[in-house]
Amino acid sequence: MSNAVERVEASWAELMDAIEGIAEERMTERGVAGDWSVKDVLAHVAYWEGGAIGDVERALTGEPEPSDHDLDVEAVNHGVHAERADWTVEQTLDELHGTHKRFMAALRQHPNIDPDAIEGDTFEHYDEHAADIRVWRERAGI
Repeated sequence: MSNAVERVEASWAELMDAIEGIAEERMTERGVAGDWSVKDVLAHVAYWEGGAIGDVERALTGEPEPSDHDLDVEAVNHGVHAERADWTVEQTLDELHGTHKRFMAALRQHPNIDPDAIEGDTFEHYDEHAADIRVWRERAGI
């Protein structure tokens, strides 16, 4: 797949397939990615995809990307996890789908964006966590 929209859509479909049919009460079970549950993983994905909206908007305006060479990703992940730990599965799914809808709207305005500019917060990220969820499902017999 050559363009960013196609790559995002294909990987998003795989992530949605990975969570398909998981009962709500199982989405809070620990051990999917480290100590995180499916709900935690999805809240994490939504957060980083939200950041990718800014990447696309900057590409639209020609604004340079901010330097993130000193960004402590682990600290950000820990903070996001703590901030969203009390969210319900419903709240998390609403955030995930709402963020994705906003991201796709921005991306469709700039479909020729270099996929490398968004891969870490979108399609590569979805693929990484879809794989985590599939492995957990296999272990849990779901």
